[in-house]
Amino acid sequence: MGQIFKYLILLMVMTASSSVNAAAEGPRPWRKTMTNDPSTNFYLAKTLKTLLNEAAETSKC
Repeated sequence: MGQIFKYLILLMVMTASSSVNAAAEGPRPWRKTMTNDPSTNFYLAKTLKTLLNEAAETSKC
């Protein structure tokens, strides 16, 4: 029974240290760079680009 408590305490310490480390890192850099402006977001501009024929446009949707 005492060994179970040791493992639980160890698990809580490991979990707490990883969550503190994740909070200390701050926001992820990719969230700052992704915008809804096609001139600054390459992937959005590529998605919004019109295709040459109507069948291709339909299949894109």
